[in-house]
Amino acid sequence: KKGDRVSPFYGSNIPNTINSIEYLLWSSIKVATISNLYIDADADYSSTVTLSSVDSAGTVTVFNLTDYTATASVRKTYASSTATSFNCIIDADPTTGKVVIALTDAQTASLNRGRYVWDMMVESSGGTKTRVLQGVVTINPSVTR
Repeated sequence: KKGDRVSPFYGSNIPNTINSIEYLLWSSIKVATISNLYIDADADYSSTVTLSSVDSAGTVTVFNLTDYTATASVRKTYASSTATSFNCIIDADPTTGKVVIALTDAQTASLNRGRYVWDMMVESSGGTKTRVLQGVVTINPSVTR
């Protein structure tokens, strides 16, 4: 359903109708959650990412993004020299842990159908970078232009 959160433990397939990805940062294991995206070419794309952390007792706490920036991009392969950058907007209340990632219709039109890779990083004001999400992007071709 629209707005459902997906399990970060098994990866996730995010069609355009679902607007939420949840990332859990285990306090002792800092690895990016795998989240696979499905994006329609020639159409606007956006999804809301909710970042959280989990302590050793299993308590989930929303990741406070105050004084953080977020960046995300998609490439044909990890070694590709060119990338398409997502527009990343941290919620007006950064304590919610929410980031909107978006591509315009012009950006998705420039991506040929097929599989790509993507990731998202957050950077603290002190310069510490953490990759929080990564996965495969499938670009679905458009019939109507």
